[in-house]
Amino acid sequence: MKNFFQNKKHLRRVLLGALVFFTAMAQNVPWLPGIYGVRALPLLPLVIAIAVLDQALPGVLFGAFAGLLWDIAGPTAMPHAVYLTCAAFLCAMLMRYVLIRNALTVGLLMFLFTSAYLALRWAMDYYLLPESPLPGGTWALLRYSLPSLGYTMLTAVPAYLLAQGVVRRTSRRSKAFVPDELRWKNEEIG
Repeated sequence: MKNFFQNKKHLRRVLLGALVFFTAMAQNVPWLPGIYGVRALPLLPLVIAIAVLDQALPGVLFGAFAGLLWDIAGPTAMPHAVYLTCAAFLCAMLMRYVLIRNALTVGLLMFLFTSAYLALRWAMDYYLLPESPLPGGTWALLRYSLPSLGYTMLTAVPAYLLAQGVVRRTSRRSKAFVPDELRWKNEEIG
């Protein structure tokens, strides 16, 4: 087991898995306080941060793991595992082929996917479920969905910083890594 953790990639995956597990437990316990009944959803920004910071396949697998933990916590009509897996895949592919990773793009991705999740959940609860559409859809949007978006975005910064800390501490390159072709040679300067 000692050799397993000497590889920093394995250590990173174990630490990120533990971070996802404890975040899921903190999100889904009923005794944690909410602000006027509104709860934060820190798994969404954490999964997006992991998908952005790590490689594509581990990001998608962590999305599926977080979604399964969320689905196990309580019966809802929302398939969290499917949504978080798709969100992690889209974020990983956007970061790989289209976007540049910086705080603004990561924050925008977190905002967009959290907004899409809350809008989809609101639509499923109040309009798309054929059993019984609940009355007061607009009130629920203003009273629960929008404050939950703000509350979740407050947890986005610590989630990103925790995931970034784990990835940086367990990366192969140190912060002072400079490729040989970019180094100044003493002969060229003198």
